[in-house]
Amino acid sequence: MLAPGSQRASYRLLERLGEASYQIFLVQIVWFGVVADRSVPVGIAGIIATSLLGLGYFSLQSARRSPGLSGGPGRRVPAGV
Repeated sequence: MLAPGSQRASYRLLERLGEASYQIFLVQIVWFGVVADRSVPVGIAGIIATSLLGLGYFSLQSARRSPGLSGGPGRRVPAGV
């Protein structure tokens, strides 16, 4: 259905949305608590806006995350322990 290149891009976008789901949820809590209009167009715009803002929030957090906290190279157990 999708071309192979676009299919991979679609999966990467879905993967990124999954990784950022908690941050998107946090942004949605604030957004829908502030926006009083409950119409369908505003709701759709809110979902799109909160997804983009949540992805941005996730990207900022990922960029600032310390390598030692993520289990990366900074967190090795010495041999013999």
